[in-house]
Amino acid sequence: MSNQPLSMTRLQLDVESMRHSVVHALVDHQGDIQKQVEAEITDLVTNGHLERVIKESVRRHLDTAIDDAVKHAITSWTRESPTVKQAIQSAVTDALWRTESEQK
Repeated sequence: MSNQPLSMTRLQLDVESMRHSVVHALVDHQGDIQKQVEAEITDLVTNGHLERVIKESVRRHLDTAIDDAVKHAITSWTRESPTVKQAIQSAVTDALWRTESEQK
């Protein structure tokens, strides 16, 4: 005889029975579920949503990679050459002044 109380054994049987019922319900509706999934995938592909999501993801990754490469290059250049550092600072300052004057 088990050391578990009767209520615990009954709870385990109830949970197992519920799991069994859910599995059978899913199996019974597997064809319908498959058709719905296929219809959703077809809709995503044909309406261009999937293509937009992929393009947006690629753009974000490219932007990040380019930003990282530029930051690395600038850090390397400014560490190695004070002249390059000054040129970059001047270019950024000039760009900011032009942007501010164009907004006015």
